[in-house]
Amino acid sequence: MVPASLITVGSLNETKIQAVRSVYPDSFNVIGRDVEVTISEQPMSDQETRQGAIERAEACSGKDSIGIGLEGGIMVIEGTLYLCSWGALAEGSRIVTASGARLALPDSFYASLLEGRELKDVMDSYTERSGVSHKEGAVGVFTNGLISRTSMFSHIVQLLEGQRQYHQ
Repeated sequence: MVPASLITVGSLNETKIQAVRSVYPDSFNVIGRDVEVTISEQPMSDQETRQGAIERAEACSGKDSIGIGLEGGIMVIEGTLYLCSWGALAEGSRIVTASGARLALPDSFYASLLEGRELKDVMDSYTERSGVSHKEGAVGVFTNGLISRTSMFSHIVQLLEGQRQYHQ
């Protein structure tokens, strides 16, 4: 197989694309692509979030392209809402996955999210700003800027690339 020179990210969200570019600054051409996934607009479990990342990666992988899917979601543990995130890297028939940090969300978010609102909309209302998911994300807001959405996803991409290199 000819080594891929292109990485396609299964999203047009700039924080996700930038996270991938930060791990592959010179070695690959990194582009984003809008893809369809079968999961909910707002994944509500660790499993569903992981599945979304896998579907995004698979939709973007090709003969000369590595596909990367990054997905943010919500999970509930013992009645507490947590932010969760997953990534998947597809190269040929091989897929590797990795998960990122988890962070408790305010109890006040529970009803809105269970009613079907997306976290991005809840965060925009909570912060009284627009486009938080395309900037620092919930993780940036609730860590007071110490960790951004891009850096959180960059860590996941590093985990994916490390596995990719290990298994070559």
